[in-house]
Amino acid sequence: MCIRDRIISGAPATTGINDGVNAIDDRVYFGGMLAAGVAEFVDGVGVHPYGWANPPDARAADATQVSSSHNNHPSFFFADTLEEYHELLVAAGAEAIPLWPTEFGWGSFEGLVTDTGEPASPPPGSEFMADNSEWEQAVYTLRAFELAHGWEWVGPMFLWNLNFGFALDYQFQETGYSLIRPDGGRRPVYLALENRGE
Repeated sequence: MCIRDRIISGAPATTGINDGVNAIDDRVYFGGMLAAGVAEFVDGVGVHPYGWANPPDARAADATQVSSSHNNHPSFFFADTLEEYHELLVAAGAEAIPLWPTEFGWGSFEGLVTDTGEPASPPPGSEFMADNSEWEQAVYTLRAFELAHGWEWVGPMFLWNLNFGFALDYQFQETGYSLIRPDGGRRPVYLALENRGE
């Protein structure tokens, strides 16, 4: 049996900004992709539904937010991003095209230490990672897979990232998303996924 290659579109970055100078809102950009006919050429749509520090079930319209930042726009919410992209596909008559989360995850700097043994802090611009414990990182990730498995319009999911902690130092936010600590230790999210067989 031969399975043909699939074409997945590049995923717009979620910005929460639509000023035409610094960034274009990802929903606006994706609407432009659809208007330009991308649905005629792809088997799936790439999407980056990061949750920042918001739980996967949380919504931008919720009355209260647990995150100290990145809580004021649907682009910062996992479920909002996936559902709104799907709504755009439906409106374009392309509802049969699945969404492929080619990057998603929750960053945490809890449990990470510097070379001198001091607790590591998120780099500038990534302070929201201090809102998530390693336990929350694991719980949020498992819940995201659970939610997406219930949506038939979501395809394969790629969790960001396995081991960037080896190659990068604490100046980079990628370290906070890594499932493996720079010292090679497995973080709770790694163990949780291993136990679930994801």
